[in-house]
Amino acid sequence: MRISSGRPKSPDDRIVLVNLVNLFSSALPNMPGAHIVRTLFTPHTQCMVVVGRGFVVRAGLAFQELPQRGFAELVFIAAREEDRAK
Repeated sequence: MRISSGRPKSPDDRIVLVNLVNLFSSALPNMPGAHIVRTLFTPHTQCMVVVGRGFVVRAGLAFQELPQRGFAELVFIAAREEDRAK
């Protein structure tokens, strides 16, 4: 699922984004939660999310496309601990 986090289109997108914030917060315990929220909800940030049943976010990444420079910046990436390859 790909979501433009600055402009979530549906309530389901908002639920997934909040769950993604929770995933990034648990994966990055030293990162302030306010910074994660501020970064994810800027208009330039887009998210790709692996969602299980019941809107459970299993993995996700956030990135910002920079077309004028010809690349994209990876902002955050995380997966639930039980879904990581061992």
